[in-house]
Amino acid sequence: GGYNDSSKYTVKGGTITGNNAGDYSGGGAYIKTNTSGSVNGTLTLTDDAHISDNTAKNGGGIAVHSAKLMIEADCTIGGDNASQGNTAKTSGGGISVGKKAECTIKEGVTIRHNTVTNGSTIHGGGGIYVGDPNSNAEADMGTLIVKGTDTNPVVISNCVVNGNYGSGGGIYNKGKVTLEYAQLNNNTAPDNGQGGGIYIHQYAGACVLDNTKITECEATSTGGGVSISGNTLTLKGASVITPSEGTEKGKNDVYLVPNAYI
Repeated sequence: GGYNDSSKYTVKGGTITGNNAGDYSGGGAYIKTNTSGSVNGTLTLTDDAHISDNTAKNGGGIAVHSAKLMIEADCTIGGDNASQGNTAKTSGGGISVGKKAECTIKEGVTIRHNTVTNGSTIHGGGGIYVGDPNSNAEADMGTLIVKGTDTNPVVISNCVVNGNYGSGGGIYNKGKVTLEYAQLNNNTAPDNGQGGGIYIHQYAGACVLDNTKITECEATSTGGGVSISGNTLTLKGASVITPSEGTEKGKNDVYLVPNAYI
């Protein structure tokens, strides 16, 4: 796809599709800043841009490292079915928000049918991966900010993290995450996975759900809706995590380890 080092560029409409980065990052687009400690480069998607059917090791659709990603209203990461989704081998089927990276997603964006094929307890995020898998330092955390609206929420749906103990069907959080007016539905972690909707790593920063809904997400190990391995999940406004019918574990339920809090 596209590669951007420490500069700014905009994808205005159109589709980036059918690219393969092999064992590298960012199948559709990769933006990074090489200068140590700097966050300079910016990639902006606007005007209904689509990123679909791309493949990489990390960030099947887009990978961002020590840089900024802005996804404006009504863009799409993935597609209408699994054949149009993006695929990552280890983390961030749709988007990988890596070390010191910042990602902002606006109203009406859809992230759907993206897949991680070989996730684990330290890798995953069928829809979005947030964080640096090689560091637990707060200074290295990625940041995800979702800004939907009541009438035009951001939707993360039908994303999957495969692989033994693959975690975070919708979102894997090892950074800082704020979701405002988002909907996570039908995301799954089927292979002994944790957190069908959201997985919160033990070294994650804040995770805040503001007027956000999680429905019909599943995990076969713990927390079909949300699995919290550490730190705190904050619910604000009219946020809802609705357990599926029945008593079967992993059906959009919430799991907390000791010393984790809601």
